[in-house]
Amino acid sequence: MDGSGAMRPLLALAEGVEVTPRGLRRDGAETPVPDAMTVAALAAGVPVPFSREEGPGPAVGRGLLDLLHRRGLLRWRVEGVAEAAPMPPSPGLPDLLPRDSPRGAVPLSRFALLRRDERGWLLESGRNGWQVRLTDRGVAGLGSLEPLGEQAAAFVTLLAAAGMLADRDGEPAALAWEPHDRYFASRSRGTLAAAASYRLAKVSPPGPAPRDDDGAGTRVALPAPPGPGPSEPTLWSASEARRSIREYAPVPVPLEALGALLWRTLRVVRRLPRDAGDPISYERVLRPVSSGGAMHATDLWLICHDVAGLAPGVFRHDPYDHALVEVPLDDARRRLALRSGSSAAQRPPVVGLLTVRHARAAWKYSGIAYSLELKDVGVILHALNLTAGAVGLGMCAWGAGPTALIARLLGIDPEVDSPVGEFALGVPAAPREG
Repeated sequence: MDGSGAMRPLLALAEGVEVTPRGLRRDGAETPVPDAMTVAALAAGVPVPFSREEGPGPAVGRGLLDLLHRRGLLRWRVEGVAEAAPMPPSPGLPDLLPRDSPRGAVPLSRFALLRRDERGWLLESGRNGWQVRLTDRGVAGLGSLEPLGEQAAAFVTLLAAAGMLADRDGEPAALAWEPHDRYFASRSRGTLAAAASYRLAKVSPPGPAPRDDDGAGTRVALPAPPGPGPSEPTLWSASEARRSIREYAPVPVPLEALGALLWRTLRVVRRLPRDAGDPISYERVLRPVSSGGAMHATDLWLICHDVAGLAPGVFRHDPYDHALVEVPLDDARRRLALRSGSSAAQRPPVVGLLTVRHARAAWKYSGIAYSLELKDVGVILHALNLTAGAVGLGMCAWGAGPTALIARLLGIDPEVDSPVGEFALGVPAAPREG
């Protein structure tokens, strides 16, 4: 307690910090702390200073606390209620004003996210890198501080230090963000070295690059295009001419053009097999488009309304055999799938749906797997858009679409094949006069 009798949070050593003869060590990095009394004080916990001028006591200086805080060696603690720690690297120790206990519920930020993990309750915010672990008492205290008694003010002070209160929600920069977008943006930007953790390597190797159902359904071979000719556009001219085409001529999409589009963008050029003797080896795939870790876990589904030589239906692209595999559906589901996503008057000849097998990327990457999958889809959509014009087609990527609905109709499990992108495709309509 301070001189007024108010209880403060304690600053203590973070979890995983090891005391050494020279100081403190975490994750192999050592920070010298020559004074044994300082180490002992931090191991027991010292009261949080409320200002830069105020020190936590004779044993520990403010400058040292700043250094240890930046290196992720400290955590804030309210005994039996909560503890908070910034993910390193972090800013120095924040300056705080003493917090009174508000009446009723804690004024949490709209960015605060409460969830459970394997260790219990975790409170996080996309606006910072803090993690607050709550006991059951702490979770109950979010709704009413009264049962926390004299610990209530310390609890609110801890939440303020971790940026979990609504104090800054009105800032202009915050108003532009939805909570889920901000959380995803802040938690999917780890370093590649740390993200490539092979976190599921002990479970099993990732699923094979081909789908398990590659042999199912009627197969339609797609024609491969001839080699590049003198009349084909250069990359630069294709980039300059690229447009999102939203209006289509009332004619079928030529199967040759569809085949050329998918050959130039999504066919498998080469497979690099897994080394069974290496626990972190997996089958890599090379395509004309790039993919994080050469995973290529993205699959393409096509709802074909008007393609020359094809009856209307739903197909999956097999990038290994350069073929379309018809998805077997009963008549009712087939009709619903063909009607999904657009009206009859505005129905494009082909609707493309991109899904990703998340388990394949997550086998290797921690924290950034879905972020990499979205980047993969962006690469694919841009390649399709560039190539479509070169083969006489028009394509438009959609910012949102009917993938979730159609996935249900097709019996696709979104936990296995996560919908990530949509586009429309057809022969461009003639330019309007005037």
